[in-house]
Amino acid sequence: MSDLNQVEINAIRECVSGFITNSSKLSSYSNKVNEPELKEMFKNASFKAEQMAQKLIQLL
Repeated sequence: MSDLNQVEINAIRECVSGFITNSSKLSSYSNKVNEPELKEMFKNASFKAEQMAQKLIQLL
């Protein structure tokens, strides 16, 4: 999408970075927790954060 200006591109990059960080943290939490429901919740949240990062990357 070439209509984005540099400020918008930088904002998207910051969001991508945040989603990747959140995905990593949630995945780590999933690996540490023993309760199956919480483990699944963290895995799903991690996956969704990674998906959002990928969608934003497509805008760049």
